[in-house]
Amino acid sequence: MRYLARHLAIISSAAITIFSQSGCKENTIINANIAPNINGINTIGIDTFTAISTTLFFNQFPVSNNANLGVGNIYADPFFGNTTSTMYFQVVPQILNPSFFATDIVDSAFLILPYTGFTFGDNSTASPAQKIDVYPITDSLSSTTNYFSDRAFAIDKSSSYGSITLSPSSLADSIFAGGKLRSSILKIPLNNTFINKIKTPSVYSSADNITFLSNFKGLCILGDSTIHGKSLSYFYFGGSDTFTRPNILVYHHNPTSSPGTENLFQIYYNSTYCAKSAYITRNYAGYPANNYFHPTKTNDSIALIEGHPGAGMDIHFPYLYKSLPTAIINKAELIVTQVSFASSPIYAVPTGLALYKYNQAGDSLANITDRYPIGSLYSNAYIDGNAQSVNLGGVTLTRYVMNIPREVQLSITQQSDLRLFILGSFAYPGAGRLVAGGGSITDKNFRVRLNIVYSKK
Repeated sequence: MRYLARHLAIISSAAITIFSQSGCKENTIINANIAPNINGINTIGIDTFTAISTTLFFNQFPVSNNANLGVGNIYADPFFGNTTSTMYFQVVPQILNPSFFATDIVDSAFLILPYTGFTFGDNSTASPAQKIDVYPITDSLSSTTNYFSDRAFAIDKSSSYGSITLSPSSLADSIFAGGKLRSSILKIPLNNTFINKIKTPSVYSSADNITFLSNFKGLCILGDSTIHGKSLSYFYFGGSDTFTRPNILVYHHNPTSSPGTENLFQIYYNSTYCAKSAYITRNYAGYPANNYFHPTKTNDSIALIEGHPGAGMDIHFPYLYKSLPTAIINKAELIVTQVSFASSPIYAVPTGLALYKYNQAGDSLANITDRYPIGSLYSNAYIDGNAQSVNLGGVTLTRYVMNIPREVQLSITQQSDLRLFILGSFAYPGAGRLVAGGGSITDKNFRVRLNIVYSKK
């Protein structure tokens, strides 16, 4: 498999056409369907140079700052194969050193996971139910560490805390809880192994949260790999109450209290003290996608893109700055289009694409110039990259347009190659998959391309 850190390998080529125009001295590298006649100026010359595209595997995506994490497994996607997602997170008690654990009887305990409303894959009633298990983490985690999607933490599989059989379609229903209608939750009963752990004096009598987390390191939520599922369900970590953040509800009573008297104690995810992460795996072996990481030819017609981590499209424009040595870039659109032969009504395309550039060494990714200032709503909206529906040959497909004039201008100014990398949107790590037109695809409507409008100095 070709990994991102390896050197560039040519898989397919795409052409960009330069249209040189007279009059106001504007020149256009643009598809005539997008700008058929700019200011009424006629095209007087055409030139062509090459873009190189390839499919690479990107497996190190930071997930600990993401509010949505998934759990489950997808078995036998007919094109992309198998995907799994496992969640890890810590919890802290609502109050420290609660004395009642020494005397009270714990009646029951439940883990609450707030559902985001999003499932990647088959969430119909026909989708196979998955067994979801809860295990204790034995590794130490830190809320100040940025964890990546390729890291699995040690767990104690001999001490299950509980399990539930999850039908993805059942998560779509709202529930009435806490006095009002709420989005769906996953409620997992926890067993006596958990109750005995939480009643251990070294755990419940912790003087501070750091000590508590050293004695109760956290939870792993794991889809049973022996049951072949077809979906990943995503849960929310950004809330601040019982039903909008992961939460353990412990119901207890004092044996001397009146019958029917029951109290609630909560142990919950708190981002100030608690870490979270997800371990996401891909296995393409035996499926068509695998061939695009191990090509037998150097001019493939398609490229693969998944919600990261996963497959991504590497695009290299080696001759751009040589063809436009003094240009002022007015507009630059990178356009990626879905091809229909591997589309799926079950496994959705990414809701958007995320565009990066390579560092100077070419072995890691960085934000493109148009992304700055980081966090700006304007820059994100301007780059766009959101999914758009288009009708091509009577078939409704998805197209993505990314605006990158500053990055193209930087390439020309610095006289350097333009090399970019595209992954699926990161709102839901591991979700979304796209088979896109590469450079050598016969139909130019599907071909990856860069449209540029520029002025001469």
